[in-house]
Amino acid sequence: MRSMVLAYPEDQRAWNFELQYMLGDHLLVAPVLQPGGWVNMFLPEGVWYDYFTGDRFEGGQIIKLQMKLERIPIFVREGAVIAEGPAVQHTGELNKENRIEKIRVFGLPRPDSLTHEKDISIEHKQSSIKLKFKPGILYEVYGTEYSAPQDGILVMS
Repeated sequence: MRSMVLAYPEDQRAWNFELQYMLGDHLLVAPVLQPGGWVNMFLPEGVWYDYFTGDRFEGGQIIKLQMKLERIPIFVREGAVIAEGPAVQHTGELNKENRIEKIRVFGLPRPDSLTHEKDISIEHKQSSIKLKFKPGILYEVYGTEYSAPQDGILVMS
């Protein structure tokens, strides 16, 4: 978890957003503290996606959103692949077979988007990108064309 000033020291616009933060390299979180669910947040340069809806936003700007009480704004940097596990009470309920339940892809995956995930791999080819994962894992893809997975291989271009 990094504050915006630490994550983007070269961009002075980010310095004013003391409560929003980067969670890892790909997730931006902006707590809602204003009445009515309003939040002003800064999206750094690049393309960002709303984690829950997949809506695309251009970065380098301040945006104002109204959120429902049960939802916190989370944005994902383009090129990220997010692996989600099942809801469990403790990690002892996880095993090798059910550790990943769904993957979410935001734009064309970057080679560094899965540095800590050994059950999903990315293969960059000249005209396409292959995302390999165990058949049966659910997937959502935002911001890029893709073909239906065959044997756990999702091809994007």
